[in-house]
Amino acid sequence: MSYKEAYTSKPWLKFYPEGVPAVIDIPEISMPEVFDQTADKYANKTALIFYGQKMSYKKLKELTDRFATALAKLGISKGDTVAIYLLNSPQYVISYFGILKLGAKVTPISPVYTSHEIKHQIIDSEAKAIICEDILYDNVLESGIELKNVILSNISEYLPFLARNVAKKAIMKAYQGLRIPTAQYVKEKGLYLFSDLIKNSPPDHHVVKINPKEDLAALPYTGGTTGLPKAAMLTHYNIIAMASQLRAFFPLFEEGREVVIGFLPLYHIYGQVVVMLNGLIQGFTLVLFTTPDFKRILPAMDRYGATSFYGVPTLYDALKEYDKTSIVNWEKLKLIVCGADTLHESTVEGWERRTRTKIVEGYGMTESTSGSHVNPYLRTKIGSFGIPIPNVKAAIIDVDGTEFKPVGEVGEMILNGPNIMKGYWRREKDTT
Repeated sequence: MSYKEAYTSKPWLKFYPEGVPAVIDIPEISMPEVFDQTADKYANKTALIFYGQKMSYKKLKELTDRFATALAKLGISKGDTVAIYLLNSPQYVISYFGILKLGAKVTPISPVYTSHEIKHQIIDSEAKAIICEDILYDNVLESGIELKNVILSNISEYLPFLARNVAKKAIMKAYQGLRIPTAQYVKEKGLYLFSDLIKNSPPDHHVVKINPKEDLAALPYTGGTTGLPKAAMLTHYNIIAMASQLRAFFPLFEEGREVVIGFLPLYHIYGQVVVMLNGLIQGFTLVLFTTPDFKRILPAMDRYGATSFYGVPTLYDALKEYDKTSIVNWEKLKLIVCGADTLHESTVEGWERRTRTKIVEGYGMTESTSGSHVNPYLRTKIGSFGIPIPNVKAAIIDVDGTEFKPVGEVGEMILNGPNIMKGYWRREKDTT
């Protein structure tokens, strides 16, 4: 058997859990279409819980439709790019699907970006509008970018009344030195308020025809190899494929019945696709948090009956030592996942001693729409990020990219699958 055949024979399939197929059919459907179908099917089910405030799928769909109408009135149309510069919040979800419903694409900006980084992303992505957390507006202003459409959102708009002052103080403390624009300033500068756009726009946007395999849904930026960050062009089909692949690899999940804790930042591909998009197109309930605050997250897991948990290595390392970690019965969860960085053996061992549960480690990149490899949930292996998920082909080649390497030798990994990006935005040389 040649080195190439050693990979094309997919030896990892023998480790697949029973009933998990090697190849699945990926539906050619757009994100807005599948979201609307889910929202209609689970209309009265809770879609979002934000610090105790609940929102049904019916209400969420209405708000995304209203926001799509508002954006259309501002001149946003199919193919345009809209930046989202928000903290985790219902507004993030509403904005994301509202943008997609116009056939436009999202470019998510990290809340910790400097004004220089913001400037690069807005210019490079050709964004025509930005939905901005009001406390972060100073950073946009300092970037020197002049956008015709700047929409300001306040984190407290979808919070329960009693939680608003607490949240405001916490955010002001976290983002010291930044100011919230006054009502007079907003009016003078021609800025828009998210709440006003929602209130004044009917849910009757024009339905846009989307080609799932060709039309872009997102332009998430990644450091990649060298130089300035560049955007991965993710189509609707890429995201639908990723959700379908994860669903096939984890058949223990039931549509419309899961509760997911969403504290991972939604601007990052992990939180954006695996948690938010994958969850909401399957009718899951998403319990949103702006920050990984253990004092709020752990009680919420117990209160709402969380069925899965997604984290990063540093979080599990902290939780294994946290004095109140045991208030959660971790053994009741169907899945506990780690990604985005290397999970050290000491963290795994400490976690297992503390909770008597396994962490399922996975691997992916922005370019692979968040995932390509995951440990089988019934057979995790410490020190490994797992095996290729359905429809993904993987191999190791030499650094020159011309020869396949023998199994067990070091080299560069190549991937192929329906979740692999269309290419790098405006970077033909980097793509090829």
